Amino acid sequence: MANIREIHSRMKSIKDIMKITNAMYLISSSKLKKARKSRADTEPYFERLQSTIYDILIRAPHMHQVFFERREHIKAEQRKKGYLVITADKGLAGSYNHNVIKKAEEEIAKSENNSLFVVGQVGRQYFLRKGIDIECEFLYTAQNPTLYRAQLITESLIEMFEKGYLDDVYVIFNKMITPMKSEVCMIQILPLERKKFERRKAGYQHAIFEPSPEEVMNILIWRAGRSFLQ
Repeated sequence: MANIREIHSRMKSIKDIMKITNAMYLISSSKLKKARKSRADTEPYFERLQSTIYDILIRAPHMHQVFFERREHIKAEQRKKGYLVITADKGLAGSYNHNVIKKAEEEIAKSENNSLFVVGQVGRQYFLRKGIDIECEFLYTAQNPTLYRAQLITESLIEMFEKGYLDDVYVIFNKMITPMKSEVCMIQILPLERKKFERRKAGYQHAIFEPSPEEVMNILIWRAGRSFLQ
């Protein structure tokens, strides 16, 4: 039977753990609030960019734009696919990281022409242990996402797509449903699909794009990529 000293020691340990847990809760709540505010601030800008892209598409339907090229002449098994996998920098997040990594592994196993881009130390360490080559690592982005870091990711992916090193680009990430629930999402970000923009209404009755619709579209897509990844 435990003596009085052991009982007091255990009680003290439990109280110390409670203090640490409460501190972690306060910190996570603060970070969640900051992340929600950042998303709320970015969404209107992202939505407006997509509406403007649609404005250009309906006014210049025959415009040539590399970001909409489907490259249908390339067979499915020969297409070069890029996966941007977004994980956290730390664990202690339940299935948050596990589900994203599992989805990424399932997709990579479907073909051999894959390029892996990783955000977050958890994903980076996992794939390195598995011996899976990582094309590019975006360090510290998950912990402290900024417009500058989003721009670096956007530039890397777009450049590889433009040069033909990638034919399809996907993002695999966790979408927050509630603070206690999230679901894994995989969306294709390149090439763009016209039908996704056709659901939107044009914002202006009359518009002139200078210096050209192609140049305006090019700038908008770069900015849309940065705002999506921020």
